[in-house]
Amino acid sequence: MRGKLFLVHWNAPLAEQMAKELRDARWDVAFESEDGMRAVRRIREVPPNAIVISLDRAPYSGLETANTIRAIKGASIPIVFVDGKAETVKEAKGRVPAAIFATSGELHDVLSSYAKFGWG
Repeated sequence: MRGKLFLVHWNAPLAEQMAKELRDARWDVAFESEDGMRAVRRIREVPPNAIVISLDRAPYSGLETANTIRAIKGASIPIVFVDGKAETVKEAKGRVPAAIFATSGELHDVLSSYAKFGWG
């Protein structure tokens, strides 16, 4: 395995597909597609190497989840936002400036770089 990822995507079938693609690329992937607070609890229980949050569907739920994760004392897990409309990405950059931004097509390369050179 290349590392542990936690995926947050607000569309269950798309989350399952994205998780499968990441697993096929040898990532250990858990995901949440319904409840941001449940995602936060699961991340606290089993911290991943990185958190991938889709901004494609329900982007404000994704941003709130990211902000909650960041508010946890000592939370330094890299957050990678994927996709989203230009205005949503701009807002996300303002609200979570330390995050990494990628398209679905760039995600594998971004994650591979972090795994290769160390997380965080």
